[in-house]
Amino acid sequence: LSTELLDILASLIDKSLILRKEMPDGESRFRMLEVVRELALETLDERGRLGEIRGRHAAFFTDLGATAEPLLQSAESGVWLSRLEEEHDNLRSAMDWSLVNDPEMAVRLAVSVRNYWLVHSHLTEGFGWLKAASETGFEPPPKLKFKLLNGLGLAARFRGDHATARKAYEAGLASGEEAGDRQGTALSNRGLGLVAMQQGDHAAARIHFDAGLAISRELEDKYGVAMSLSFLGD
Repeated sequence: LSTELLDILASLIDKSLILRKEMPDGESRFRMLEVVRELALETLDERGRLGEIRGRHAAFFTDLGATAEPLLQSAESGVWLSRLEEEHDNLRSAMDWSLVNDPEMAVRLAVSVRNYWLVHSHLTEGFGWLKAASETGFEPPPKLKFKLLNGLGLAARFRGDHATARKAYEAGLASGEEAGDRQGTALSNRGLGLVAMQQGDHAAARIHFDAGLAISRELEDKYGVAMSLSFLGD
C-alpha cells in the first residue's frame, strides 16, 4: 500500500469509519460500517460511477479466484478455503454483477471457485451460481466450458439431481473432447459412470469407467487410474 493510502486508512480508523481486522496469517483487512457503505454506494450512484466501481470489484475477485483455483487442490488448500470463506460476500456480489453485466467474467469466476463451493458447505449455493453461469447465453471456449459443465455435473450429482448431472457431464465430455483435454475427458467419463451407478445402471457405469481408465492409463495418471479402478470395484 502507498504511504498516502495508509494515511487515509489510519485517519478513517481513528474516526471509527473503517474497522481493521487482523487475520491469522498477519494480513490486515478493512471493512466499512454498514451505514458508511450505504452512503458510499449512494454517492457513487449519484456521480455515475457505481457500475465502474462494481466492475472493478468483480474483476479483482475474478483474478483472486483464478489465483485460488489451482491452490484449492494443493497443500495450501486449507489456507485458500479459509481465504475464500472470508471473501464469500464479495464473491456473491461479484457474481451478481457479472451475471448481468459481463457473462464471460461470471463464467470465469464460477469456474475458478467451484471447488470452494462444493467442498466448503456451500453446495446448494454453488450449484445455483454454476447453473446461472451456464445459462447466460455466453459460449465459453471449450476448455472453460468443460470446467463449468463438469463443476455443474458434480454439484448436481452431490445433490441427487441425476438428470441435470448427466446432461452437464455429457455436454462437458463433448467440450473436453473438442478442447483435446484428455484428462478432463476421463473425469467426465467417471462422472457419467457414477451417475449411472447411482441409478443402478451398472452396464452403462462400466462402459464409462472403462473409458476413463483407458485414458488415465494412456496419460500415466496414477490418481485417475486409481479412481477408475476403485469405481469399477464398487
